[in-house]
This record gives sequence, C-alpha cells and structure tokens, in this order.
Amino acid sequence: MKEEIDFKEEAMEHFFKSFKFEWHEANRHYHLGMACSALLCFDEAITAFEKAVFIDPNHVQALRELGWHYKFQADNEYDYPEGPDDAKEIYEKAAAAYKKVIRLKPAFVSAHTDLGTIYAALGNHEEAVAAFKEAIRIRPTYAEAHYYLGLSYLKMGDKSSAIEEYNRLGSLGSDLSQKLFCHLWPDQCQPVKSVKSETPVTKPIESPNLKSEERRELT
Repeated sequence: MKEEIDFKEEAMEHFFKSFKFEWHEANRHYHLGMACSALLCFDEAITAFEKAVFIDPNHVQALRELGWHYKFQADNEYDYPEGPDDAKEIYEKAAAAYKKVIRLKPAFVSAHTDLGTIYAALGNHEEAVAAFKEAIRIRPTYAEAHYYLGLSYLKMGDKSSAIEEYNRLGSLGSDLSQKLFCHLWPDQCQPVKSVKSETPVTKPIESPNLKSEERRELT
C-alpha cells in the first residue's frame, strides 16, 4: 500500500511539473513520461520520452529513461508475439539510447552498466565486459558492475575471473556477492525458503527513477 501511494505521489509531482513547460518543450513530455512510468503505464511513458527526444535530441534525462524503458520491454519479451527477434530489436533501440547518454555524459556510471547488460542479453559478452570495466574504471566500488562483469565472465567460460569479481564484491560488503556465489556454485547455494500466506503478495515493479547520485551525474 505504501509503495502504491509513493508511486501516485511521484506521478502527481511529475504531472504538475509538466505544466510549467509549453507543449512544444521537451521537458513537458519528459515529466509526462515520468508520471506515466510512476503509474506503470510504460507504453505511454515511452511515447512521451520519444517525443521529448524528438524535440531535444540531447535531453539526457529523457534519453536515459527511454533506454531504461526499452530495456524493460525487451526483458519482458513475453509481451511480444514475435518473441526473441522482436526483443532483439528493442534491445538494440535501448543500446542506441544509452550510447547517446554516454556520449553526452561519459562519466554516467550506471549508463555503462545498463549498456553492458543489454550487450549481455544480446549475447555480445565481450562488449558487455568492456562496458562493465568502463563503469568500474569510473567508480571502482560500483557493486552492480562487478556483479554483472562476473556473470559475463561465467558466460564466456572464464570462471577464475568471475571468482575474482565475487571476491571483490565480498570486500565491498555487497549482498550481490551471494547472488554471484549462486551462479558460481549453484549446488552449494542455499535457496531462500518462501513463507506461505493465504494472501498473495505482489511486489511492485522497481522504479526506474534515478538515485540522487545518478541525478548529480546528469546535471
């Protein structure tokens, strides 16, 4: 219930912000997209972000959100009747958006990481490794990049390098070390026991909104 209220408050905040701008301004469509996203109306959000980028091709916030939402669509390829081929096309659109973000903000660390996950989804693991390494070069303590780098090493058959990333996650004190452990040694991974409940529990979709440190990187 609290998460639902937070989403609605966020949607209203962006909706009212949109009225500060004229219809032909990119920021109007950006904030409308953020409002739609907070309400989990992702198709409408994508349309709004596309309009923002059409008006201002260098609107880095809209480009980042467009890349995230494209990637979200492709990750959920069951929505597409054509299946994996259709998802591949959407991943490529997401990658193009993230590349533009990186061109405008080269030090935006999570953009490099997200781009790497797109490359990994497309099976381009060498490019994924390069993207994750660039994120780590920018911020050596960025745990997500170490985690996904470890996964890519595993996909490439380089278990020793994946173990190195596991050890680095451990030294960072990240919970992602346990997730990577389960990929490295699945037979030793202890599954999390679920608690039975008569009332179904639904988990809200993780908000794509930027963390405070990411907002600073985009300004």
